Amino acid sequence: MINPNKITNFKRTQEQIQEFLLFCIIVAGKNSDVQAKKLDAFLFGSECSPFDWIDWIDGKGILEDKLKGVKMGQYNRIAPCFREIAKRFNNGNIYNLTLNDLMSVKGIGPKTARFFLVHSQEGCDHAILDTHVLTWLRQFFGWCPKITPVGQAYLDWEQIFLDKARELWPNKSIAEIDLEIWKQRSKWDNKKESSVKI
Repeated sequence: MINPNKITNFKRTQEQIQEFLLFCIIVAGKNSDVQAKKLDAFLFGSECSPFDWIDWIDGKGILEDKLKGVKMGQYNRIAPCFREIAKRFNNGNIYNLTLNDLMSVKGIGPKTARFFLVHSQEGCDHAILDTHVLTWLRQFFGWCPKITPVGQAYLDWEQIFLDKARELWPNKSIAEIDLEIWKQRSKWDNKKESSVKI
């Protein structure tokens, strides 16, 4: 099962990295602990890799039923996304996926793609512009988008974040910085609304 408090791992097995990509897809804007449990329940009983499991249950015509059974939500986005990644990335090349590879899948946006890469590929230099990072940026600049920007705006704010992060923590990786900001903001959010969102 995915542990949202220990998310960075550059040496995942094939099954672990597949599960992590699925987690990245389902956690956006949701409670990470709840989504990790839902994913664990969705994969429960499989005796194969997560992508093989998706292919198998999809072949039986029950992928959507399984997602609904664990109350995953966002079925029109998640089911086709799971189906596509299981077909396209089940040949071992998941370790070398690029930002473009991931974002070519309908249902995976810039934040999800970067979340997966930063916490699974060592030395990855991208910014995950989630609510925690955006709030952190507002502390320095007084203003930034409240929701994840898209297109060129994402790239512009990503660079602003990377520059500031490198200035403040020159010896830390982006994965370490992202996790530190997430933990700090999550503690504040938990006090405020008892919810940890990514």
